[in-house]
Amino acid sequence: MSTENQARALMNRHQHQVKNRQQSLLSRTAEEVGLDATRMTGDRK
Repeated sequence: MSTENQARALMNRHQHQVKNRQQSLLSRTAEEVGLDATRMTGDRK
């Protein structure tokens, strides 16, 4: 695997981890304020 491909894979993995972390925080916060977190988990692009 080339250095460029490794860097790309690392960045993609990092972005995915950040997105998951943000979604977890959003879900926990929604539960704390009484919202239905399952309605907020749709992947919107």
